[in-house]
Formats: sequence, C-alpha cells, structure tokens
Amino acid sequence: MPDPGFDLKCFDDLDENGNEVTGTDLLRQEVYHILTQTRGSNPDAPDVGEGVEDLLKRKMLPGEIATLPAKLSAAIMADERIAYVTGTSDVTGTVPRISLFVTPSDGSEPFPFVFDLGPDTLNLLEL
Repeated sequence: MPDPGFDLKCFDDLDENGNEVTGTDLLRQEVYHILTQTRGSNPDAPDVGEGVEDLLKRKMLPGEIATLPAKLSAAIMADERIAYVTGTSDVTGTVPRISLFVTPSDGSEPFPFVFDLGPDTLNLLEL
C-alpha cells in the first residue's frame, strides 16, 4: 500500500495556520480536488481533474447524470491510494445528487463524498 503522505490543508483555499493533513483526511481532500479542479489547472498534476462545477454551466441530460458516478469513480481510482469507489446518482426535482463511497487502499474505513449539483455551485453534503 502506498504511503498516503501529507499535504497542506487546502480545500478551496490554504489553511490560514498552515496545518497539514494526513491519512484519510488527506484522501478526502484529494478526492475533493480530483472532482473540483479542471484538467490542466494544477501544474503538479496536469492530467488530474474532472471539473464537476463546470457541469453546472450547462444542463445535464438524464443519461449524463446516470453515467456520472462511474466516470467520477474511475477518475478517483486513478489515485493508487484509493482501492475502490462505488457511486450512485439521483435526481430530486431538478437537482442531481451524486453519492460516492471511497475505500482507501490502506484498509481504513470507506468514506462518503455526497454532493448536489445546484444551479450555481457544487453543494457538498457529506465528506
């Protein structure tokens, strides 16, 4: 199992105290970055990023919503620290909800990553 390492705590912005994250907290942060960064936006990982928020700029068809968990799961599993990802999609009214369950390679407990694609933003419900 690859060492998950450590990084500065940085979801949308750097932690003001320069705190670091390790273990499952680091993997949660990495999943967030994989899903929210656009491909090519991170010079340290130019081939990483799904740009989920870019999906908000256009109306997704039901078939696209249904295939989104598999697409996002594949992107997350490209990280060798992740063993497995399962996911589902659901639409309540007009708001797509994506639920992903991420299993780390180190045998630690799976963690959820659940979000709605709202009209303006990705609404993170559980991480």
